[in-house]
Amino acid sequence: MTWRARIAVAVALAASIGCHSDRPAPHPTGEVAAAAAARPRWAYLYAGATEIRAEIAATPESRQVGLMHRRSLEPDSGMIFVFPRRFDLDFWMMNTPLGLSIAFLGDDGTVASISEMLPGDGIPAELQRHYRAGAEVRLALEMEAHWFERHGLKAGDRIDVGKLLTDVKAE
Repeated sequence: MTWRARIAVAVALAASIGCHSDRPAPHPTGEVAAAAAARPRWAYLYAGATEIRAEIAATPESRQVGLMHRRSLEPDSGMIFVFPRRFDLDFWMMNTPLGLSIAFLGDDGTVASISEMLPGDGIPAELQRHYRAGAEVRLALEMEAHWFERHGLKAGDRIDVGKLLTDVKAE
């Protein structure tokens, strides 16, 4: 990527994360647009004093891929799945080589349920185990295996999701 393209990406990304300028941000095109689109969007959530850096999956494509093929996660990092409406969410671990914990969250961040999900890499689709929310929710937070247990979180506890549902429009 050329230095001009890098600057344009930086300007476009700064504009997208809320930096203020009196001038409108340039509309990225070509190589710049592709680079900006490839970058994940992040949300910062809080479990007590612990900051969680969560990649946002709010489109059908990003939710379908999720954390597939990932071999590790950074400490206190994961993925927040945002759906356009509430329903009894159903997850599986297709093509996911690492074990994960999932917390299904109400709109206010209240934990409806938590499941420990076993790795599903190499397991055919028809044999994949499914993990259900057990309640109608539209948020699911995946973290490394046993993360919620290590942080003392259980159903009924609350994760601070801030303005996630107003800032992120799920498709």
